[in-house]
Amino acid sequence: MKTKTVKRLAAVVLTLLMALSTLVPAFAVEAKAASASYQNVTTEYIALNALRREPFVSYLNADNFTRTFYNTTVFDQLPVLNYNADLEKTAKVRAKEIVKKFSHTRPNGTRCFTAYPNMRALGENIACGQSSVTEVMLAFAEVDKPYSGQGHRRNMLNPNFNAVGCACYKVGNYCYWVQCFGRV
Repeated sequence: MKTKTVKRLAAVVLTLLMALSTLVPAFAVEAKAASASYQNVTTEYIALNALRREPFVSYLNADNFTRTFYNTTVFDQLPVLNYNADLEKTAKVRAKEIVKKFSHTRPNGTRCFTAYPNMRALGENIACGQSSVTEVMLAFAEVDKPYSGQGHRRNMLNPNFNAVGCACYKVGNYCYWVQCFGRV
């Protein structure tokens, strides 16, 4: 009998925590909807390319042991991510959308890439809650994460990408961040 009670209590607590975690951003949106605006992300472009220029920059492979390295010789240099106005427009659209639904699925139920211009390779990083470019870049860098947690990092270091657009949409004191990657 005692085990059933503990399990029920744990289920109720977990359900409440999950419900609260989805309400916090929504509450912030409702409470501060009148003070929403895009933020300057110029330094984010600089930070992305600085990461891509680091010597021996890497991410973990699926075995969580070996790494994929770049910038070790003149032959494996990552290309610069060039600013792309179309990707920035997409990032702005997606930043507003993740306020409503924090997901790579758009509020209308389609995949995030349906918002993108026609390109040969696509990637998206989203985040919320970080208050500065420095904070969001540290979160996206995922240095101490296992392979499964380095999706943002793999996007930022993907050699197939050569274009990027970034956006930050601030609602009250809460920021929603999007990096849209592509190949032009």
